[in-house]
Amino acid sequence: MFVVLLAVVTGGGMLFLAGEEKSSTPLGAAAVLDGGLARINGIVPVEEDGWTPPDAGESTILDAPASAGAHRVRVVLELTALEPEGIPFDPADYSISGLAAGTSELLLSVPGNQDIRQGSTANTELIFEIPNRAVELALEGPDDLRLSLGLSHHTDG
Repeated sequence: MFVVLLAVVTGGGMLFLAGEEKSSTPLGAAAVLDGGLARINGIVPVEEDGWTPPDAGESTILDAPASAGAHRVRVVLELTALEPEGIPFDPADYSISGLAAGTSELLLSVPGNQDIRQGSTANTELIFEIPNRAVELALEGPDDLRLSLGLSHHTDG
């Protein structure tokens, strides 16, 4: 009887804890947002690929080293407008969050604000500084959008 009671209490506790975690769309899969679809096409550690923004003035953001215990990633986000109203893209609507990792705010976006018209696809590059720890992170955006970043982008450290 004690074992059954313990199983019920433990299972109920697990359900309570699991309810706190938000689900996210798996890496590479498309998620629905108002006006169309969003999908992550890549997560690239900035320090490894030598990417620089097209506007030389924006590169100064990346000149300073990343904070201790962190690295920078370039999230390649594809937005496809399917509806007549299209997708209004405002990079300020996006951040990265994770369990016990807090929230990482956007450092840089290429391009910036734009309206993606029906039938069009736009690739955006969003630069974030994230912890080196291998924790589940998700790109969050408008309309409760949550796209998983997976774990392959993490560096040693």
